[in-house]
Amino acid sequence: MKQQRYLSIVFDTIIKPHEIPAFRGAIAQKVGFNKDVFHNHRADGSFYYRYPLVQYKQFGRHPGIVCLEHSIDELYHLFSKKTNTVFIHRRELELKVKDLTLKTIDLELTKSPIAYSLHSWVALSQKNYSIFSQFGTVEEKIKMLERILTGNILSFAKGIDWWLEQRLDLEITEVIAERWMKNKNTKIKVFDLNFTANITLPPFIGLGKGASRGFGVTNTIYQPQLTI
Repeated sequence: MKQQRYLSIVFDTIIKPHEIPAFRGAIAQKVGFNKDVFHNHRADGSFYYRYPLVQYKQFGRHPGIVCLEHSIDELYHLFSKKTNTVFIHRRELELKVKDLTLKTIDLELTKSPIAYSLHSWVALSQKNYSIFSQFGTVEEKIKMLERILTGNILSFAKGIDWWLEQRLDLEITEVIAERWMKNKNTKIKVFDLNFTANITLPPFIGLGKGASRGFGVTNTIYQPQLTI
C-alpha cells in the first residue's frame, strides 16, 4: 500500500479547454520559472521526462490544479503572492478558490477490478500510430491500447515512488470516442474510453502524453452496491 498526499483546487473563473496550456504557463510565470515542478522545463529549455506532480485541468468550465505529494507544499509560492490574478491571452483572471480538496489516499492493488473513465487520452506517438493503423481487427488495436495504458499507469506509479509488487491487470471495456484534436499547430488523436484495473488511482490524475495539460484525465465510474 502507498499513502498518497492529494490536493485539488478549482478556481471560480471561466476558461475554454484550449486555454489550459496558457493557464499552465500563467501559473508557472506567477510562481517563478525556477520552480520547475509547475512546468517540467529545465533552465536550458529541455524537458524533465518525469511524471508531472502538478497538473492543470478543467473542471466543468472552471480551471483547476491537481497536486501530488511534495508538490502540494510548493503551492505556497502561488498563494503567497501579493495579487491573486494571472493573465491568459491578455485577459485577467482572478484566482478565487471555488473548491478545495486535501486528503491522503491509500493506493493499492486490489482483489477486484475498479472501473475507470479516461478522457482525451493521447495514447499514440507518430511512430506507434503507424503501427496501430496497420492492425486489421478491433481486438488487435484494443490489445495495443491496453499495453500502452498499462505502461502509463506504471509510469505514474514510478513517478510517485510506488513500486508495485504484484501484476497489474487492465482491460479496456469500451472505446467511447476516437477523435482528432488540435494541439500546438498539429493534430493529435485522442481517445475517450472506459477501463477496469486492479489498482486504486487518485481522482482526475492525468495518464499518458500531456498529463499536465488536461489530457488523459481519469476518474472512477460509480458502481452501486447490490443489496440483498
